Amino acid sequence: MTRAAGGKVSDMPYPGGMASKKTPKKTSAFKQLWQVFQITRQDDRSLPWELLGILFGGIVLGAVVGVLLRSQWFMLIMWIVVGLLAGALGALNLLNRRAERNAFRRMAGQPGAAGAVLSALRGSWQSSQMPVSVNPRTGAALYRAVGPKGIVLVLEGEKTKSSRILREERAKVRRVVPNVTINVLRCAEDGDGVPISRLLRSVRRVHSDAPRLSKSEVRAVQNRLSTLDNPVAMPKGIDPLRMHPDHRAIRGR
Repeated sequence: MTRAAGGKVSDMPYPGGMASKKTPKKTSAFKQLWQVFQITRQDDRSLPWELLGILFGGIVLGAVVGVLLRSQWFMLIMWIVVGLLAGALGALNLLNRRAERNAFRRMAGQPGAAGAVLSALRGSWQSSQMPVSVNPRTGAALYRAVGPKGIVLVLEGEKTKSSRILREERAKVRRVVPNVTINVLRCAEDGDGVPISRLLRSVRRVHSDAPRLSKSEVRAVQNRLSTLDNPVAMPKGIDPLRMHPDHRAIRGR
């Protein structure tokens, strides 16, 4: 506000918009993609050459197809462009897979890694980005996901130190949804559990003899289970909300 003549206060803004807040600029998709490439190639020195090989391989393949079809110059150029686009898609797919692999490798063995991976579940699956139960003495954490094949409880920590929170959580879930299948996975790199790189695949492929749940049934189960949840202190380690790979940036969207 400014003071006008006569001592009255005016609601007019300061000149030049001094009181207005600056909105942060959005990072372009290309810049995000470049950042993903720079981070990934630090751990994978052969990545740039592999990406270039796929890109030029697509161009060569398009040119070969055009020559074999005895295309005119215009159609030959079109086949080369198609090969270029195919090579670019292949290179993006390779970058996506390598970025995820490196992200999993960095998260392996750290507290909160399971929650970071479960937050990437899509489709009919709903998961807890934060643990539903934590043992403050041992650091063991328990995560929960609900999907078409029922409920999946994911343990993070040593098996002997996480049995108590698993037993308590299973009993609570049984009271709320007694007719839904419960599967248990332990995320660990010790050879006796599911490695972090295979956790998503293992969750989606859990065995269930019961009929598959529809999307509406999954939401109903999740709503019932949400009544059990209390705020849980996250053990020091990974923030699940920040550690999963940026798939939109990798795809260039």
